[in-house]
Amino acid sequence: MWDLAGTLPLPLGVLDREGSTVIVGLNGLRLLRDGAWKRARAEAGA
Repeated sequence: MWDLAGTLPLPLGVLDREGSTVIVGLNGLRLLRDGAWKRARAEAGA
């Protein structure tokens, strides 16, 4: 709501943007785990 009104402080805006980028990156790293590939192969074969 703050950002729509243009009253969001700059440091909070930066933290929000960078924080979401880190979350997306960490979520993508889950694909590198062996367990994720094994689970995907098992589901595809079922």
